[in-house]
Amino acid sequence: MLNIILISLGGVLGTLSRYFLSYYLGTSFSFNILFINYLGSFLAGGFFEFFNIMKFGTNIFGIDIQKLIFIGFLGAFTTFSTYSLEAVKLFLVSNYKAGIWYIIVGNIGAIIATLVGIFLVKHLLFFIKS
Repeated sequence: MLNIILISLGGVLGTLSRYFLSYYLGTSFSFNILFINYLGSFLAGGFFEFFNIMKFGTNIFGIDIQKLIFIGFLGAFTTFSTYSLEAVKLFLVSNYKAGIWYIIVGNIGAIIATLVGIFLVKHLLFFIKS
């Protein structure tokens, strides 16, 4: 139950942070998304290394805080940060081939999935309307 509470708390904080930061930036939507994705990726990398150096992943407190930050806060703030962290982890363990494939498949797959979603909804709605 504690995990659910921590992840939910992190999620609320991440969502609100994304909303207020987007509002504060007040520029184009694309710039806001890029900035938030970059900031989230920066935070994911920074927290990842901080937890490694401080050895916080070895006790229950550290694991709980990591869930709050990575799954809750950063997961709600931007999913891109989690994606980029997973790619970097593959490179850190010298699994370069898997890292490159993860990036290629992740990017192209997400774009294709988005296009398929648009296509299906467009055609299903057209079919339902007629």
